[in-house]
Amino acid sequence: MDLERIPECVQEALREHPDAKAIAMPDLMTWTVDVARKRGYYAQGHTDDDFMRYWKRNGETAVRFSESVWDLIRQGVLYPTCDLNARGWHPEELCLSQYGREALGPEGPSPYDPDGYLAALNDGLPHLDDMLREYVGEGLAAFRQGCFRASIVMVGCAAERLGDLLADALAAYSQAPVGPALANLQRELSGEGRPHYRRQMKLVDEALEEMQKLVPQDAREAFSDVRHIAEIIRRSRNDYGHPRNVTADPFTAKNDLAMFLPLCCGVYKVLDWLSHPSS
Repeated sequence: MDLERIPECVQEALREHPDAKAIAMPDLMTWTVDVARKRGYYAQGHTDDDFMRYWKRNGETAVRFSESVWDLIRQGVLYPTCDLNARGWHPEELCLSQYGREALGPEGPSPYDPDGYLAALNDGLPHLDDMLREYVGEGLAAFRQGCFRASIVMVGCAAERLGDLLADALAAYSQAPVGPALANLQRELSGEGRPHYRRQMKLVDEALEEMQKLVPQDAREAFSDVRHIAEIIRRSRNDYGHPRNVTADPFTAKNDLAMFLPLCCGVYKVLDWLSHPSS
């Protein structure tokens, strides 16, 4: 089994048992193995006992499972149970916190599983820009360490990088007809230096709006999504990146990362159409 699938399976196991109390580690491992089996992450023909023996005997698998659980404890998703009248804390028994129930949310790429998040991004976009990958990777790393302001800023930088890629692709677009908004963008980007980012994105927005009627339906929807989601993330980056009295919280950081994935896919759909407008 691919070790990087384990955090994904642990989180899904917890989603399937949101009301469990005092989760024993062997039970959580059993649930996680069951998720891995149902998702076909093991070869066919093995019994549940085979899976459990493999997990317990394979050192790397057991370590990755323990690391995944510890990451969720450190991030406040899980916490050890406590009996104040007897033995105190019980690290071998865990509960899903209220924050954890809200944070895990529906299934999908999650910042609580940074390797899985990056894998989803790379699988969907094998030609992802290196600078984008670096920004998102740092945003995920900051989120994992509880540095939510840094995570928000890094994802905002990634969104701005998407804006630059869009602007460059539009500037290079040469298929007729070229409307006045696109011509205006191409003229301003052909000069020395780039316009201020806000000005650049205003030009991009006007060019995309002008071009929507030229593109296929799926790319047209992507054009619309790109314009709105990018602005949300940019504003978030500015709110938390400037010295203002705004407290960064995990939900804002998580939401920005959740929005960035479809935004990135939408932008690359637009970029692909701009490169191959006849397709």
